[in-house]
Amino acid sequence: MIAAQEALKAEYYLWQLFQIEKDMVGVRQEAGKHKEELNGAAKVLYSCESKVEQKKKAAAGFSKERLLLERKHKKRKAELEKKASSIIALLQVVACHCCCAMGVQPTLCPTHHSGGMPQCLAFVHCSG
Repeated sequence: MIAAQEALKAEYYLWQLFQIEKDMVGVRQEAGKHKEELNGAAKVLYSCESKVEQKKKAAAGFSKERLLLERKHKKRKAELEKKASSIIALLQVVACHCCCAMGVQPTLCPTHHSGGMPQCLAFVHCSG
C-alpha cells in the first residue's frame, strides 16, 4: 500500500510538472508575440524619430535662411534710407536753385506735400 501511495504521489508530481511545463510553453509563446509587437513598435519609433530629426534640420535651415534674409533686408533698408536722405538733400538743393532761378524764396507746400517738399517742386507736381 505504501508503494502504491508513493507511486500515486510520484504520478501526481509528474502531472504537476507536466502542467507547469505546458504553462511555460504558453507563456513563452505569448512572450514571443509581445516581443514581436515590441520590435514593431521600436521600428515605428525609430522611423518617427528620424522623421523628427529631418524636420528639425529642415526647420533649422529655414530659420537660418530667414535670419539671413532679415539681415539682407535690414542692410538694404539702411542703404535705401541712406540713399533716400541723399536724394532728399539733392532735391532740396535743386529746389533751392530752381526757386532762386525763378526769384522765389523756397518754402514748404503745406497743402499738397506735408512731407516737406519745397514749394517750387510742389508747384511742378501740383499744378498738373
